[in-house]
Amino acid sequence: QLLDCSGFTFRGCTMYSNIANAHGGGIYAANSTGLIVNCHIQNNVASPSAGEAYGGGIHLTNGSWVIRDSLVYYNKAVSANARGGGAYFHNNSHALTNCLVLQNDALGAAGGGDGLWVGGSLEVQNCSIVGNKGQGVRGTATSTIRDSIFWGNVDDLANANGTLLYCDLQNPEAGTGCFSA
Repeated sequence: QLLDCSGFTFRGCTMYSNIANAHGGGIYAANSTGLIVNCHIQNNVASPSAGEAYGGGIHLTNGSWVIRDSLVYYNKAVSANARGGGAYFHNNSHALTNCLVLQNDALGAAGGGDGLWVGGSLEVQNCSIVGNKGQGVRGTATSTIRDSIFWGNVDDLANANGTLLYCDLQNPEAGTGCFSA
């Protein structure tokens, strides 16, 4: 758990099979900035005894983070109000580059962003968001997603405000230069 940290770096880390009693099974950061690079965020669970579960693998709130060259897979957020099985981004701006977001789940949620839930600004580039149990990306904030692949999700994008540029989508969405192949 990181609170009020500036310039923190996770490099070459594996966050595996952790359980949080609320948010951020693998990583939880609030009011912090940093970098997550070359990391595996795998098989983590956010599962409170009551209330909300946000970010099975990663929960980033009120900060600015860059995640690159990392794997976020097989994570779960479990509650009646679960959001972001793989990662939950809340407030401020974040970036996800050259990452694989695979087979994450927000269990018990009526549309909780099984891969990613975005409640802040998120820039996604050169990522594969595949095989998540529900939506690939869901949220209430603005996202720019470019040169990325969405495949095998129940729904690639749901309630996600933003711009799609040159993406390969299994479920066709409006966007510049997007295709389904």
